[in-house]
Amino acid sequence: MYRAGVLTIPGRLGPCGIPTMDLVPLPEDTYGFLVEQIGAFDVVGLTNERDMWAHDFGKDLYPVNMFATRLALRSGHRVVIHGPVIVAGHDGQGEMIPLTEAQFNQCMADLRHPWAAK
Repeated sequence: MYRAGVLTIPGRLGPCGIPTMDLVPLPEDTYGFLVEQIGAFDVVGLTNERDMWAHDFGKDLYPVNMFATRLALRSGHRVVIHGPVIVAGHDGQGEMIPLTEAQFNQCMADLRHPWAAK
């Protein structure tokens, strides 16, 4: 069953090479949450409804996050993402909001089939 939240992709593989993603509730203090989860951050607009927040200087600190890079490439960005990311919805005014069920399902589809046409 889906529960509203934001998708965290830590940038490392879990046991047996499986990505360790999680859907977590979005706290009221979104800035503090981003700093705690990522550190210095920047946003990559995935769609007109979804954003991905990544470490601003990740390439100097973290290995490549292949799953986040897939999402960025699927959205037309020619960028390699390093380190942990958070994927969330946005309200059109720059505020982070939880992913809808449809947005979450689209993220999962993009991760399963990253090179397929939209």
